[in-house]
Amino acid sequence: MQSRGLPSGIQLLFVGSRSLRRSLASGRSRLALVLVAIAALVAVVASPVASARRVKKPLFTEYVLPHPGSSPNWIANGPDGAVWFTEGAGNRIGRINRGGVIREFDIPTQNSSPSGVTTGPDGAIWFSERAANKIGRLDPATGTFREFVVPTAGAFPFILTTGPDGAIWFTEYLSGKIGRLDPAAGTITEYTIPTPDSKPVVIVRGPRDQLWFTETGSANKIGRISTSGQFAEFLIPTPNAGAGGLTVGPDRNIWFTEELGNKIGYVDRRTDEIVEFNVPPAGAPPTGLVVGPKKLLWFGQTGVGNNIGSISRTGDVHLYPIPTPNATVIGIVTGIDHALWFGESGANKIGRLCVTSSCK
Repeated sequence: MQSRGLPSGIQLLFVGSRSLRRSLASGRSRLALVLVAIAALVAVVASPVASARRVKKPLFTEYVLPHPGSSPNWIANGPDGAVWFTEGAGNRIGRINRGGVIREFDIPTQNSSPSGVTTGPDGAIWFSERAANKIGRLDPATGTFREFVVPTAGAFPFILTTGPDGAIWFTEYLSGKIGRLDPAAGTITEYTIPTPDSKPVVIVRGPRDQLWFTETGSANKIGRISTSGQFAEFLIPTPNAGAGGLTVGPDRNIWFTEELGNKIGYVDRRTDEIVEFNVPPAGAPPTGLVVGPKKLLWFGQTGVGNNIGSISRTGDVHLYPIPTPNATVIGIVTGIDHALWFGESGANKIGRLCVTSSCK
């Protein structure tokens, strides 16, 4: 499977972990860091400028996975208070509790390349199997699996979420479709995105019971679909932005990352206009996106960044350097313990970041 045309963070889900350049935090002086940040800000022309500040001693904890080269990527809260994640290269579903104890479940289909993961309305762990062209279901109580074949061959199901109708909705990266799986009946319905070469990646439930998704292909749009299959699309101002992460912000706007644009933007839910913020430093693509502590939006950085970052509604950015070099964060979630949990695909670890006194 080729990864041509994908943003750098998303490419890692296809080809596994790769060596990246060392973090700026490990080998540069304070002055060099400031100069890099200034250079990134000076380059801003068409969008609001985001300021950045590094935090000296973030409260990180990291947990090594039992099997080397497992490549943990997307991550979600489970029904049992634990955090669940997919192991893209390990072909497993993982579970980690607040004490750092990890348990793994082998997926029945070999080399399935699991990616997205979410808790379904039935309390099960649902996940996508990119290479196997399936949607999987894991019963967390019994450890048993069920798998459902996507009707379109080679669809490459990517990320999934629970919709307002209680169904499992998912993106089909290669077929340019949005899929809907009825958990009770086990049937799948597919809806073709209007714009060709959309390459949808992340999908989330949004306001007014609609679903939103990123189009990382040449379509370069943010998409929206109703539960009846009606589409709307919004062109991202930055060409070839490489939209990846997506979430509903505390302002109820639709926020997204631009891995190729090195920006974070949002679609204004009232006007449908898109606002973008540059995210320093240059060469540090933002990945994943979630609402977290302090009512901020939180994301990972790959490339030269190797950070967990936060961004406010006005574009103010704080960066927290990850202790392990080349961690390569893909997915991130806010746990019930008020900490941020994330997969370190390049380091074969699960990370935890506590930034407030409410962390448990």
